[in-house]
Amino acid sequence: METDWSVEIGDDLPRIEVPWSDAASGLSFVDLRSRPDAVAEIGESIESPALWQALSVLNQPSSPVFTSKCDLWFLSADEIDPLDFGLLSGAGAGSGCYLDVLLRDQRAFVSFAAQELWMRELCAWLSGKDCSGTRAEFVLRPATQGALDGFALTSYVLAAGENATVANDHFSAALELVSMAMRDVSTR
Repeated sequence: METDWSVEIGDDLPRIEVPWSDAASGLSFVDLRSRPDAVAEIGESIESPALWQALSVLNQPSSPVFTSKCDLWFLSADEIDPLDFGLLSGAGAGSGCYLDVLLRDQRAFVSFAAQELWMRELCAWLSGKDCSGTRAEFVLRPATQGALDGFALTSYVLAAGENATVANDHFSAALELVSMAMRDVSTR
């Protein structure tokens, strides 16, 4: 799996907020920790069984993380650079998603150093995995959880393949690996 990470902190840059709401779209934060069956209310999860599974796993009571927001999209052949996905030849289709992910441990949540180390360790753990046609990118951002200020990750998971079926298989494998990494690496 190809991996990358970055830090985006600044006045005009996005921040992760929990809870959140968007009056224009009518969407708001869904607390999957207290209402696991509410994953069915998240439209993107209905479109992608792999995203449904990732949201369910990451928000389990035993998980060291939880999600606050996600999105899902599809990539055409023109939007895919095979080298970005570790592919030797072109790809005909792809999928991508992002998940805003927060650590449950409040000491780690408020620590920039802990979050940066976690992000680097996620990349190291994932880059050693054989998962062709996939990439994961992590962006460390400022975050607010209730009245508490800290940091969180926007995790981008992308996959490509020769056709939509192969790309979807790669996407499912990539989301499973990223979910596993977030559970395993976060608990060290």
